[in-house]
Amino acid sequence: MDAHSTRNAARAAGRGGVLCLLGLGLSACTLTAPDPPDHGFRTEGADLVVAYPICPSEEVHGASIAVSRDEGGFETLWRATGPRDAAVRGGEFVVGSDRSFAAEDKGLAGSLPDEFFVETVVTIDGGVETGDDGSVDLRKLRGAELGPGEYMTWSGEVMTRAEINAQRRCDAASPSGG
Repeated sequence: MDAHSTRNAARAAGRGGVLCLLGLGLSACTLTAPDPPDHGFRTEGADLVVAYPICPSEEVHGASIAVSRDEGGFETLWRATGPRDAAVRGGEFVVGSDRSFAAEDKGLAGSLPDEFFVETVVTIDGGVETGDDGSVDLRKLRGAELGPGEYMTWSGEVMTRAEINAQRRCDAASPSGG
């Protein structure tokens, strides 16, 4: 196992867990992914780019940003639909911008708070469904050194786009993979 694979296995174990089965003198361990899987986020200039963990059978249809309110419930700060290109359909989009989605149902007024939820809507086999929600903490980006193609996650791990997608169990038909 090379250093990159070892690092990725350690990351996966830290985010999810390790499941071990013992029986008849044999043992087997497997890494388990976090549930729900972590979204990735990074800044590119003034833009916040989100990497949604997606399965090959899915496409992003829309996204929104919501914050939790002290009095209970959530407030939607931004919502958009109609991906403009293959990158957006594949799970990478700019928050609060009309460059990623054709229709903004609710435009972003002001700047993003430090913490918020990304709510994604996906298309699976022609049907539109709610995808996994993800959390973003912009404070984790401050001082972080991300390489090309790397994203920060809520758990504080730095992951590539492939590692973000690999968190999903894509053999099931539901957005949660299970």
